[in-house]
Amino acid sequence: MESESENLDTTPDPSSYSTLIERVMFEPSELAAGLMESLTCTNRFFELLPFRERQEGDHGEELCFQHRCGSDAEELSNGAKALGRGFMSNFSKVLTKHCSVTHHWSAGRETISFGRLDLLLKLVGGNSVDFLMMPQPIIRQYLALRRGLGLNALNEVYELPSGKTCPVYRGVPLIRNDEMIDRDGSTSTVIAGRFDGEDDDDKGLSGIYDSIGYNSTGDPNEMKLSWDTGVIIPKEQPCLAVLKEVSNK
Repeated sequence: MESESENLDTTPDPSSYSTLIERVMFEPSELAAGLMESLTCTNRFFELLPFRERQEGDHGEELCFQHRCGSDAEELSNGAKALGRGFMSNFSKVLTKHCSVTHHWSAGRETISFGRLDLLLKLVGGNSVDFLMMPQPIIRQYLALRRGLGLNALNEVYELPSGKTCPVYRGVPLIRNDEMIDRDGSTSTVIAGRFDGEDDDDKGLSGIYDSIGYNSTGDPNEMKLSWDTGVIIPKEQPCLAVLKEVSNK
């Protein structure tokens, strides 16, 4: 006789939130689970961003990525990582596009400061801010500011679910995304935001969950990977703030 625990359906509720790393555990396909695991390795943000399945009336932007790669394990893994990098590249652009004009401003090609970071956090509104996203040059500036005040930047970090760490400001993790360096290489964008969740009165961001699809191209040595995902952004409540033209010097 099967035990009661063996009959329990542990598949996540479509409307519930979980990170991609948590979703991997419920993938019925071993290959799909391996591809998703490789994708999440591309950026630590995937340890934080909540995902849920599509629902009618969602507001945001669909993101669809495809990548052709070889059929062996290493090439498939690299192909999944390419999808992850594509998401991070488009994610910051989507947030900037949907951010209210009253919640983004220019640093005037000056460097980052504690004051500018504080204003970013304030503009997000609500009771919490869940992330600050910026490229490596701006993270280096932040760490230099801390050292300039005699603070040991290595003593205060944010611990992610995997046990890895990242810099932190006022309890908010600093997530590196080098896709936020502007085209001319001299300036960057910094974004602050709040996540959505079942137990939070404040609305925020979430991702649209779907597994990575994989199909043969007809060539036995080639596969086509596809990931149909997206970003859900609430219309009724601000949850973003964007600082543009921060000097990389």
